[in-house]
Amino acid sequence: MLSVDHPTGALLLGHTEIRVPSGRGVIFAAPSLIWHYVTAHFYRPPAEFIEAVKQYDHGWTTEPSPWIPHHAQRIRFD
Repeated sequence: MLSVDHPTGALLLGHTEIRVPSGRGVIFAAPSLIWHYVTAHFYRPPAEFIEAVKQYDHGWTTEPSPWIPHHAQRIRFD
């Protein structure tokens, strides 16, 4: 299984997903392997997804969301 280094420890890819908010009422979901698709296979996500990642607000990781289960682990990438 692939992993990525993070200050909290190695993050395993392939069995989770990431969610990125993009404006009011819009959220993108992608498999955690998107990192691998982009870095190893030169996949380019849709422009709207890329812009949402660029505009990401780290405060979102602490706010409740109807799209994120309350028990889900939230990890920040700075």
